[in-house]
Amino acid sequence: MMIKKIADSEYVKRFAESFDGLSAVTGDMAQLAGAKVRRLTEEEGLAVLRDSMEREGAFFTVDGVLFAAGRSEYEADTAAEVVEKCIKAALRAETLGGAVYMDRADAEKLRADYIANYSAAENAFRQESETEASLRKALVDYGKKILETGLVRGTWGNLSVRLDEKYMLVTPSGMDYNRITPEHIVKVEIETLKYEGVFKPTSESPLHSAVYRTRADANAVIHTHSDYCTAFAVARKPLLITDSKLKAAAGDVADIGGPGLPGSKELTENTVRALGSNPGCIMANHGMLACGKDLEQALERCLAMEEAAKREVGE
Repeated sequence: MMIKKIADSEYVKRFAESFDGLSAVTGDMAQLAGAKVRRLTEEEGLAVLRDSMEREGAFFTVDGVLFAAGRSEYEADTAAEVVEKCIKAALRAETLGGAVYMDRADAEKLRADYIANYSAAENAFRQESETEASLRKALVDYGKKILETGLVRGTWGNLSVRLDEKYMLVTPSGMDYNRITPEHIVKVEIETLKYEGVFKPTSESPLHSAVYRTRADANAVIHTHSDYCTAFAVARKPLLITDSKLKAAAGDVADIGGPGLPGSKELTENTVRALGSNPGCIMANHGMLACGKDLEQALERCLAMEEAAKREVGE
């Protein structure tokens, strides 16, 4: 077990002054940290991580020091970043009416499934055309961009492009964006969700498929767990976009889709309904999604929504 310690976060310190814990507000938090992150003494918390890491993956102290556990250094680092992000989102959600927490049983199930099943395949398979090769490379490049711009933490979030009428290309499940190569990108049938090769596609493949099936204008989809849009997701509030330049990229209002577990039919249906014919939408207790004619436009819309959310929150 590896431990990541964050001792210099003003957000965690502020949160620790007023709250004795944070229940899971997003799926990635539930997967990486469990149903609740509690305020404990360092001695108590380290004992919990040592004895019960399969249920609880993080805690914070009364003086605002955050500890997160992982089975690798990378996993511990990511867990700490995600928990800090959710603490920030919960604080920001106070200005929007307060955070809405996930169902505890759902959060516990996500944690158990993550501990039992998280893995990434490491074998490659054959590319089939120059167009496909180019799109695979683009997904790799844009995966790094959403990581560099802070739109995602760790392996959470996902990207896809429409390859043709039958297939889409999606990012793989559970792999660091800095490690993904074109060979890791998964080719998936849009209608059946059957996929080729040894890599497992992102669990949100049904959502990407649904967007392509309902939006003929969409050739790229990006789903992120960005900081400020997550505040709106946690508060379950739509995002009103008033700035003219941001509105030109992302539309007037990013509606809120109803809740649903990652990869579920409920999440797919609620998100597609909220997206409608708009450039993007907020996903309750989850994050945000944007689509576009290509990855460049989809990313532009993600960044515009995040900037609009940041301005609305007031930071």
